[in-house]
Amino acid sequence: MSSIPQPTCLFTGAPLSAVTREEHTIPRVLGGRIRSRVVSSDQFNNDCGSFLDAHLALPYSRILNRLEPLMAGEHSQAALRVTVPGEPDGIVLEAGGIPTRRGKTIVSRDPVTDRPTAAVSANEAGLRQLASQLGREESLRLSTVPVTQSNTFLHRAPVILAELEIAALKCGLLTFDHFLQATGDAFTRSDSLLDVRRFIAEAVSSRTINGELCHRHSLGLQYERLEMYRRLRLQLGIAESPFEHVLLVASHTPSRCLDLVWIVFGFDPFGFRLSYNWRGPDVHLAIVNSVLSGGTASMPTAFVPEDAPLCGPTLRRAFPSELPVGEEVDRILREVALRRDEAFQRAVLLLEQRADTLIRENFIEAAMLVPAGARGMQRLVTQRLCNMYGRRRDDAVLIQSAEDTVARFLPELNPEFRDQQIPDEQAAASVAWDAWLPFYRQCLAAMVDSQGLPGDPFTNATESGIERADVRRLGELPGRE
Repeated sequence: MSSIPQPTCLFTGAPLSAVTREEHTIPRVLGGRIRSRVVSSDQFNNDCGSFLDAHLALPYSRILNRLEPLMAGEHSQAALRVTVPGEPDGIVLEAGGIPTRRGKTIVSRDPVTDRPTAAVSANEAGLRQLASQLGREESLRLSTVPVTQSNTFLHRAPVILAELEIAALKCGLLTFDHFLQATGDAFTRSDSLLDVRRFIAEAVSSRTINGELCHRHSLGLQYERLEMYRRLRLQLGIAESPFEHVLLVASHTPSRCLDLVWIVFGFDPFGFRLSYNWRGPDVHLAIVNSVLSGGTASMPTAFVPEDAPLCGPTLRRAFPSELPVGEEVDRILREVALRRDEAFQRAVLLLEQRADTLIRENFIEAAMLVPAGARGMQRLVTQRLCNMYGRRRDDAVLIQSAEDTVARFLPELNPEFRDQQIPDEQAAASVAWDAWLPFYRQCLAAMVDSQGLPGDPFTNATESGIERADVRRLGELPGRE
């Protein structure tokens, strides 16, 4: 009678059991669907939490904020904290990019007594409580105003960071290990990967990063190989979905290397060299993890590799061989940031195309914030088309384009609906949303053709964690600079 060996933590070797907590191999907040209790220990997972995993979602938080209404409930996000130039703190973006305000914020004080004279809050009860505390119930005046008139939201996120790279490497290994270790020949458990497993384990336990080992195993973002990954993805026979995670692992016999790539959200390819001396069997496998509601995660699927290693060293990593300086650093950061900006804009467009309930609610809310005479659906559609372009919304050329677009498609709309308005929230139920939402999306598609993707990418910093991998540049002789 054969027995199944007790599972152990991939990185620490600690024994696992039926009471080991179930963890996502790709973090839940990133849309990870693979849950496992046979790949990593509770202690290792706890240690990873603040040191590594806390960094992993940051570069994609604004994308996730927009995608959340299209994702399953288990992938819900915390509200995204942002700042708005010239306005009080406290503004957050709820799911779908909806600005709201947390708590009460004092916006003005009496210059003599320093007592609050004006405050803003997301709910009336909070303001009434403040007025009661100040003895001002009788003079309290309430008004409804937009949370902010600004479309410029600032949010700080890293662009290149060693912790981010190691977190991605860890997730990739855990994901393949979950499916393969039961076969008894998982590449993740091979002696050839002992160095990379030790590197991750020591980084997590010591909360420090060995730059030279990070340089050795993390090869950087692989944008120049995206077309190759696209060809490999097409072999899998798995339905594609927007913003999916794709994980590829492949050995390359001529160079004896074993590489892993995680294409985060389908556009950001983190590349890793797992082994420089791979002597095991050929490995060519892919896993696809969809992130939108109703999606699934695939089993490892074989593909036919191309005659090249899966990865190559780039400067888009925390510890490159050549330390970029000056304009080169700016160029690298700008390249990565712009790709993430473009992905954010695609997330904005996808939300507008699919989130019926949210878009309908947005139209109703917008109607309640303008004078009664400006609540016609034609005007509201034109206004939303402009607002989709953020800081450009008041540009005369953009406004004219939106007006021309609405006028162009209006003859295709049923004449019975063209003059519909939203005078109040109750009347919104009588609007022919089944006609107006497709009309709005038709107009938006035309605007994309003429004005580019919607969405106003926002950030207030592009941070670099780029460092030398050693006290000297790698490859140089000791004592030389």
